[in-house]
Amino acid sequence: MQFQPYLFFGGTCAEAMTTYERVLGGKMQMMMKYSQTPPQEGPAPEGCAELPAGFGDKIAHAALELDGSMLMASDSPMPNFEPMKNVYVTVSFPTPEKAKEVFDALAQGGKVEMPMAETFWVESFGSLVDRFGTHWMINGGKPKF
Repeated sequence: MQFQPYLFFGGTCAEAMTTYERVLGGKMQMMMKYSQTPPQEGPAPEGCAELPAGFGDKIAHAALELDGSMLMASDSPMPNFEPMKNVYVTVSFPTPEKAKEVFDALAQGGKVEMPMAETFWVESFGSLVDRFGTHWMINGGKPKF
């Protein structure tokens, strides 16, 4: 079994995912705009919103492969969309140095909640909210358990 986070953005999905591709070193498998999706026949299913005007250039689905894992995302067309809350994407790196490099890159323009530091469970840990609103927990080095 694999857990595969799916992130929703309010219009910044393309920029966020290309940033994550650069920072995390993954490979984008798909980045499809709403204007590129096949036409839907009939009305939208119950609970689904009609696509807002001007939303065609927003991302309907993006998939970033990261060492056999997948990070997926899209821009939400829902009128009641709220930015991500209370869910963190946790990433572990083999060394504290690599973890710090990624942490610093994701922190640019964002908010550091806990700077990278040694903890009781791993050599190095930090948490932040990036400029796109994604919450991250970054581990580096060997676990202590």
